[in-house]
Amino acid sequence: MDNAPPPPRWQFSISTVLLVFAGFAAILAIVQSPFSLPLAMVGLVASLIAAHVAGNGLGVHLRDHSELQRRELPPAHAVPLQRPDAPGRLLQTYQIRPPERLSVRSTPHLGIAWGAGAGTLAGGTLGGWLLWDWSQGSFSGWILGCASAAVIGGILTFILTSFLWMSYVAWREATRER
Repeated sequence: MDNAPPPPRWQFSISTVLLVFAGFAAILAIVQSPFSLPLAMVGLVASLIAAHVAGNGLGVHLRDHSELQRRELPPAHAVPLQRPDAPGRLLQTYQIRPPERLSVRSTPHLGIAWGAGAGTLAGGTLGGWLLWDWSQGSFSGWILGCASAAVIGGILTFILTSFLWMSYVAWREATRER
């Protein structure tokens, strides 16, 4: 599997480059219109759908045209196992190896919970301090602002710490000796 040829390089024709620049110019023109935010949201959703469709199409094309597909190979998750079939003769069969660690569902790491708690505390404190200095609202408005800032801080740090933890686990799994 290590000597498989790399996928072909991306090649763009001049018409593709011109279409990309025309799309970029259209996006810049849309930003100047009074309805730019709704149009930008629709464009974002449409571009995300188009990116997923294009990625799926590229993946299917690479899978169907790979050299490894043409040879008769066992599944990627199978490990060869030698077992005697008859006296003096070995029959090669395949045994399914256990799933990778990333595919096993586990509870969140304690650092994620501590990070989310710290972000909640920091968001509430920063939001309360900014609201106290910048607004002339009532005390109940200040409490509501602190609570919403704490929720936003907790959510953002939960997302950040989860991403960092999963990146660490994926890196550790990828560099693990088999």
